[in-house]
Amino acid sequence: MLTPEEPLAKELEALLEGNASIHWLSPLRFEVQEEKLEALIRHLKSSGCRALGFTSPRAVRFAAPALIEEAVEVGSLRVYTTGPATFREASRFFSNVIAPPGGGVQALIREAIRRGEECLVLVRSSEAPPAPISSGITVAEFHVYRPIPDEEAVKPACLGDFDVVALTSSSIARLYLEVCGCDPGKAIAAIGPPTARTVLERCWKPLTVAGKPGRSELAAAIKAACVMSRP
Repeated sequence: MLTPEEPLAKELEALLEGNASIHWLSPLRFEVQEEKLEALIRHLKSSGCRALGFTSPRAVRFAAPALIEEAVEVGSLRVYTTGPATFREASRFFSNVIAPPGGGVQALIREAIRRGEECLVLVRSSEAPPAPISSGITVAEFHVYRPIPDEEAVKPACLGDFDVVALTSSSIARLYLEVCGCDPGKAIAAIGPPTARTVLERCWKPLTVAGKPGRSELAAAIKAACVMSRP
């Protein structure tokens, strides 16, 4: 499994209930973009917007301590998150954390609109695609960190005796295919349609796709890919 989040790999192995074992590889390193983080802090202080959205646990870890250190009034923020892991991480720093039903940025924005927010500040990775345009709310995006590919860390996925490679983002899918190429002998489980499209744009491979970006859905996709990979 290619993901920078070891807890995700462990949770998925538990969800597979002994039907498969997971070998975790972290294909990316990350670094904070200080100028973007400073711009985020200035925006929160000057704009009056009190709705903050995090799209990954790492976004929380990079931004939340800086917000607290710079005396941003975090207690007044309404924090929207994508997924349980991001919710848990945000709850370590903020008191008013909201977990929208469903997953992904669209669900986060819909929930903010439903709760009457007129503006939303999204904290994201530099690799994240633009947020969908939604009427009735102004969305400001700040890409406070960037991933750095680690090709050496990916190579074991090319050489190892694995039936399935699980890919957890479009950027990881691109990196995997650049390093390993198109090996039709390995099935792929993709965390969602954008990741699957990235694979299919580059080559045809046996592929299963999680119905939505959740842990149980990805576990089901891995199980299906295991079945596909068997002769």
